[in-house]
Amino acid sequence: MFLVGVVWMLSPGPALRGQADSTSGGNGAQTDADSGILTAFAGASIKQVKSDTDMMGLKFSDDGIVFTAAAVDLLVQEAFGVESNRIIGLPSWTKSARYDIQAKVDDIDVSGWRVLRREQRKLVIQALLKSRFNLSFHHEMKKQPIYSLVVARNGPKLQVAKAVDPNSNGTKWPDGKTGNGAATFTRGKIVIPRSTIAALVKQLSQQGLAHPVIDDTGLTDLYDITLQWSPVNESSATVGTPPPVFTALEEQLGLKLKLDKRPIDVVVIDHLDKPSTN
Repeated sequence: MFLVGVVWMLSPGPALRGQADSTSGGNGAQTDADSGILTAFAGASIKQVKSDTDMMGLKFSDDGIVFTAAAVDLLVQEAFGVESNRIIGLPSWTKSARYDIQAKVDDIDVSGWRVLRREQRKLVIQALLKSRFNLSFHHEMKKQPIYSLVVARNGPKLQVAKAVDPNSNGTKWPDGKTGNGAATFTRGKIVIPRSTIAALVKQLSQQGLAHPVIDDTGLTDLYDITLQWSPVNESSATVGTPPPVFTALEEQLGLKLKLDKRPIDVVVIDHLDKPSTN
């Protein structure tokens, strides 16, 4: 299991209607001819690195993305907005080889990048994968076991997010720490300020659970979410340790995971090469 440190810097924006391959030189980022929406990075640096830890980093910056010591399967997950158990056919090297990846837009396109929604940014990352990794793929509907995230019997215990004071040096989150709005994850702990339930679902699906997690809560607000659990089996937990994730969800957030089976969309990787040189 990979533990990922993630920073999301997202803003609302218009719908993306086009997609194009990215370039790796200084020829400028590409935009859709009809909408003028940014569809690719102007350039990208991809370097293989050695790492002796499971920690990986991902940051959406004002002018692009920065992956640190990241496995390519993480890049693919971000490109499609799904977890690894909803991606079929990834080569084994995508989980073991680590890369530092920095992709940027041109200065004149920074404002266009900033207003892209996450759904739109996914298409830009897909363009990077097509250009530098020769990605080809298709979608299929596949019936498989899933965990349905629902509100527990006694109701949700989530803390609705407070408005952020732009003049503040930091907001004190539910775990007692002060931060600038960055989501952070460590083994057995998730802290996501001003988060949708979708972001929680994404992280739960990356915690080594047997099946994908689907949001069936119907909750639509933004929440300051802190969840702490023991990353061990319930039978091996000792007194004083946090509960397992299933118990922690219900006790701390008033949510519950229910086993179900339904058709879900999966991404089938038809081809993916190791990255081309810079």
